[in-house]
Amino acid sequence: MLALTILAIVLSYLFFFKKSPTIINTSSVQPLPPSPPKFPIIGNLHQLGSSPHRSLHSLSERYGSLMLLHLGHIPVLVTSSPSIIHEITQTQDHLFAYRPSLKVPDTIFHHGHDIAFAPYGEYWREMKKATILHLLSKKKVGSYKQAREEELAFMMKEIEQTMLVDITEKFHVLSRDVTCRAVIGESTRNKLGRDGLRKLIDESSRIMGEFYVGDYIPWLGKIVGVLSGFERRLRSVFERTDKILEEIVKEHRRRIAKRKEEGDGDVTNECFLDALLTLDQWELQCKGVVFDTESIKAVAMVIRFC
Repeated sequence: MLALTILAIVLSYLFFFKKSPTIINTSSVQPLPPSPPKFPIIGNLHQLGSSPHRSLHSLSERYGSLMLLHLGHIPVLVTSSPSIIHEITQTQDHLFAYRPSLKVPDTIFHHGHDIAFAPYGEYWREMKKATILHLLSKKKVGSYKQAREEELAFMMKEIEQTMLVDITEKFHVLSRDVTCRAVIGESTRNKLGRDGLRKLIDESSRIMGEFYVGDYIPWLGKIVGVLSGFERRLRSVFERTDKILEEIVKEHRRRIAKRKEEGDGDVTNECFLDALLTLDQWELQCKGVVFDTESIKAVAMVIRFC
């Protein structure tokens, strides 16, 4: 039934379809790279198949190391040339730093307030600087040694008590909990219903990997999302995750305030979340950067996926 509904909508749209201006102004960016033939609406999406990396390799052998694809209404440059990749990522990286708006990341990570999907600009640069300084510096990585050892010891103890062990899953949990120790200061198995956060992180990871047609064909996305239940599942994951993160942030705010009152050392040394909560807001505002609770939750959440 769902397939018939979608087919009827697509056919109706094709019947009344009027050609609109393309995103790429062909008169100003000629010549365009070679491009395989495309269908109306879906573009070249049908040519990616179930193994996009293999399909792209096959297309590049036919159309060259730089080609133009249309994924729905979105024009995409695809390259397999090391020299072109160097030009894009090194020489002209500021021109290619644009990040498209995608439904799932925008929802889960508070509309681009994270570091992975935020638009390139002053906000992103400040978040990158904070992440490197307070999470990824040599000194900070060294400070996680105890957390790594404790989580590894806990995993080994669990393995000793289990007859059959899924090693892949165990290392996945180990990586997740070590990261959570660094980001929020505790493992996902601890208090405040953190086991719920563990399950939500896994659920968020799964939904992040799902194909959302609205990213490529916007007018069709809402319809398919509602009919398939995708919109409802995505909203549910976001609301439940956000509730737990809100509790964690409030708890850390209270702890920081208490330690400041007691004059108890540097509150930024606890975990990455504490460092985010104690960033110099005045300095950020002078740079035009608004860094609020939504930003903190988004940055903390996306690092959990890295």
